[in-house]
Amino acid sequence: MNIRIEKARVNDRGAILAVLEKWNMHHIPSPEMEELDLKCCFVARYNDKVIGVGGYKMISETEGKTTVLAVYPEFQGFGIGKQLQVKRLEAMNIRGAKIVTSNVDIPLSIVWYKKYFGYKQIGTLKKICSFGSEKIDHWTTLKMDLEEYYKTKQEKERQRLTYIQQNDAYPLAAYPPLIINVCLTGMVPTKLSNNHIPISVDEIIRDAVNVYDAGARIVHIHARDHEGRPTPEKAYYERIIAGIRKQRPELICCVSTSGRNWKDFKVRSQVLELTNEAKPDMASLTLGSLNFLTECLITHVPSRY
Repeated sequence: MNIRIEKARVNDRGAILAVLEKWNMHHIPSPEMEELDLKCCFVARYNDKVIGVGGYKMISETEGKTTVLAVYPEFQGFGIGKQLQVKRLEAMNIRGAKIVTSNVDIPLSIVWYKKYFGYKQIGTLKKICSFGSEKIDHWTTLKMDLEEYYKTKQEKERQRLTYIQQNDAYPLAAYPPLIINVCLTGMVPTKLSNNHIPISVDEIIRDAVNVYDAGARIVHIHARDHEGRPTPEKAYYERIIAGIRKQRPELICCVSTSGRNWKDFKVRSQVLELTNEAKPDMASLTLGSLNFLTECLITHVPSRY
């Protein structure tokens, strides 16, 4: 629902009284309720129509008092009253209130104030005229410690956020610290499969710089020769790593020692012989089988197929 809680406007008095009339709280001004101070009222708007109101006043520099709180009956159950209460408590807190007094007549409302805002009952007052529930002839006076409420609220919020961080997954909890490792090229992709794959030495260097700037801290490098084919030749790796180090020296360079296209150890490991600015920080090490599922399936397809 498109409901907004905002300060009352100067021309909202009639709309506010219409809401209050549903609860016999529209006798304003009267012996029970002085004239509304719209500067101390918040309203709930639905499609620009006032459907709820919450008011307050300051009775001293450190004590506030709630006045009216009402929502059209058809909008009950959406938490609008609670939002209005929170708004007026915030306003009183800003103005220096440490204690807030509320006079309530409906028993369920009394429970609501106690349950959600920590009010305590301190006494009763006889109603002077018809106002609010006509079945109840008195007000129950409630008080809350606004300072304690906000301290408790902040502590509960801290505990809630701590629980989320320790127990819930993203997006409820933030990502834990991590290191992003980007494999730029791989052994298989070509320009035909994806035109954005970096193939040349310059393209690989360019993309390494870009992913570093985007937050990555490791690049997993596969070299390609001048024709774009995977190569273990250290000369290509030397140009790539030296080019990356020239622009982003903090970027960790992890080189591939893949045996996918060549199995000889000396061929696979020649990149590890590089020195100085071209010396890699890390290297991949394949400990398992280099058989690939799709290739194995093709190899073992019976000849009749």
